[in-house]
Amino acid sequence: MAAEFESLAQEAGIANARLVPSFLSEAQGTSGDISFTADVTYFVRDITSFIGQLEAAAGRRVMITVWSEPPPNRRAKLFKLVYGEDQELLPGHRQLLPVLWDMGILPEIQVMPELPWWENQTPPTRDEAVQMILEDRWLKPEDRGRARSLFESHFEELFAPGPAGFLPQWRSDMRELLITWETRV
Repeated sequence: MAAEFESLAQEAGIANARLVPSFLSEAQGTSGDISFTADVTYFVRDITSFIGQLEAAAGRRVMITVWSEPPPNRRAKLFKLVYGEDQELLPGHRQLLPVLWDMGILPEIQVMPELPWWENQTPPTRDEAVQMILEDRWLKPEDRGRARSLFESHFEELFAPGPAGFLPQWRSDMRELLITWETRV
């Protein structure tokens, strides 16, 4: 991601953006007009402190992007099918917004129009559809044989036929949310 950021900034001729390759809490003296983070808040334990650090580093605006459903939560149905227990779900925007409100922050929220680019697969065959799930990172390699049998026997619950292939049914519509506010400086 760092290389992509730097490449895109250079390609666009943006000279006043920089990547700080460290934890925000360890980045001493780092500041700029905008603090931006994408897909990080799901994993932050002390979210109030993290938001405070974003604000302290931003001279004008804080920008946070999250998905309407945290991507790691997208496989909860598959996880339960394979492991027989509920997956531990990560917090999303429904948990983040009350924290911001409690901090006295009333952000602007914009729902972005694009669907997740990484979830556009419609495997053309049943076997390729099952293989798509088996190759996903959430599934332990040693469980793939057992999982294949489960996915094949529950195929009609997991996929629906579509014009270009099989459509995953465990995924609901998901959009990226831009949560932003002007800092109180």
